[in-house]
Amino acid sequence: MTVKKLNDRKIRLYGIPILSIILAGTMWFWEPDIAVMSFWLHFLVVLVDDTLGWIACRSTLIFFRLKYPSLGETRRRVVWSIASYIVITALFVLWHVGLLNQVLLPEGVQVDFTYWIKEFFLAIICVVFLAGIYEAQYFFEQWTDHERTAKQLEFKVMNSHIEALKNQISPHFLFNSLNSLSSLIRSDPDEAEVFLDEMSDIYRYLLRKNSRRLVTLEEELAFAQSYLQLLKKRYGMGLHCELNISEDYHKRLLPPLTLQLLIENAVKHNVVSRSAPLYIRIFTNDEGCLTVSNNLQEKKIAVESNKVGLSNISANYKLLNQPDIVIQKTDQSFSVILNLIEDPDANLYDHVIGLEIK
Repeated sequence: MTVKKLNDRKIRLYGIPILSIILAGTMWFWEPDIAVMSFWLHFLVVLVDDTLGWIACRSTLIFFRLKYPSLGETRRRVVWSIASYIVITALFVLWHVGLLNQVLLPEGVQVDFTYWIKEFFLAIICVVFLAGIYEAQYFFEQWTDHERTAKQLEFKVMNSHIEALKNQISPHFLFNSLNSLSSLIRSDPDEAEVFLDEMSDIYRYLLRKNSRRLVTLEEELAFAQSYLQLLKKRYGMGLHCELNISEDYHKRLLPPLTLQLLIENAVKHNVVSRSAPLYIRIFTNDEGCLTVSNNLQEKKIAVESNKVGLSNISANYKLLNQPDIVIQKTDQSFSVILNLIEDPDANLYDHVIGLEIK
């Protein structure tokens, strides 16, 4: 696991002088023996001590981050770091007391063990507080990196899944269309020729738009209507489709082939005949949602399904960080409700897609 370089220049620049003022000022006022010295002389000595102690504690912090870098090792890293800070602080306070008694204080003036205890506890409180700031910053960076990595992995898995589904759609659509064409060739060769022309136009759209993440509802409706024409040639009066789309939503976006997949899903799983017509309704509401609904008359013999259609649509919406599709099924109808996308740039998708896994 890679540990980022410790970027604490500002903390050191402001933290060391502030810590020195706190320690020097507090002990200068508390201890009458220290007060015989100039405050600024005492502050200068404490500043040197604190700088060296900070460097030692900082090196210890870096060492234990490298040794125990992960979030799961936080407790071990913190315990060992604090234990080291206590030892380092005790040694520097001891050195400071010795410097005072041997060099800085006038002859006959000495600080005792009580001073050492006071300075040690005051120093360790400051050190632990500062260590908490360092650790909180590190924990936040680790948590952020973890979340970012999880998003990246989720995106890669989802994208792979969608690409696999996409690779199934084109052959699936072609296979069904060729079946319809085969039936028309036997029954009506002239109509089969028209069907083939329309099929070519539709397949051209499919190949072109399937490479895009989003298309306008207007484009998708045009394609869906062409696709419905192919189905009408096959099912005749057995299939009816009603469109009620507000022009206000024509420029809204959705994943390509969404309508084709939903129409195909309805036709595939229901009886479609002159005696039992299938009615498909496609409409929008005031909330900017698109609904594709059909009367439910399920085939008695279950149709084998690889769930390409609904799975693909749902996966695309999840990848785009949009609300998932809503499926409503009653005894009389089956409906799929999906959100029409107004501003794709507002989605996390555009942020995640630019990330690279380090």
